[in-house]
Amino acid sequence: MTACPGCEGVFTLTLNVPPEYLEVNYAVTDGKDKWESNNGANYLLRMKQGAASLALDIEKEKDVIEEANRLAMDNGYAQEMARKNPGALFFTCPEKLVPGAKAKVYMDKMRSLAGLAESPVVNFVCGFNEWAIGNQTVPLKCNWNLDGIDWWTGEFEVPETAVEMNFSFSDGVEGADGIWDNNDDNDFNAQIKKVYMIPCVGGWKSE
Repeated sequence: MTACPGCEGVFTLTLNVPPEYLEVNYAVTDGKDKWESNNGANYLLRMKQGAASLALDIEKEKDVIEEANRLAMDNGYAQEMARKNPGALFFTCPEKLVPGAKAKVYMDKMRSLAGLAESPVVNFVCGFNEWAIGNQTVPLKCNWNLDGIDWWTGEFEVPETAVEMNFSFSDGVEGADGIWDNNDDNDFNAQIKKVYMIPCVGGWKSE
């Protein structure tokens, strides 16, 4: 955003909104640790419907709205976690992983001390139970980029029998020529929620 000439304390930004978009979800930040995000719910602008929007069929319109709401929830949670962990290289969503469920990882490559800050490619390389099961390589995509912050994110799956996640970040180049951010060759680790099976009417349920 840029300062508005002759308007003290006022900033302006021009957005190009595709004709099929129905809403814009947004928050404002100083690029560091201060956010104006409607108490974590983000702000919402509804688009004026032109001919292109009105031509959308009902199912497509529903899908667009659901996707906008999902992204707003994801980004709202991610922003909250980023505020909760100032200076962190990464965090996961959910914070404590759940066996048998999908999850997301967020990595601020500007905080990589291994050299990934300048890399155009960032991969999330993970395994579980000391790399015994569920090994995955997930290309991360830029989620939001502001002054001094460059969060990249990707989705991965947690095996049902996982008790611990082991992971590193890389530039996608294999071997000694690659750049690895891996906790000084010790790999990073993340907690996984323990699931207990308890008796219930008709069988067992998880808790």
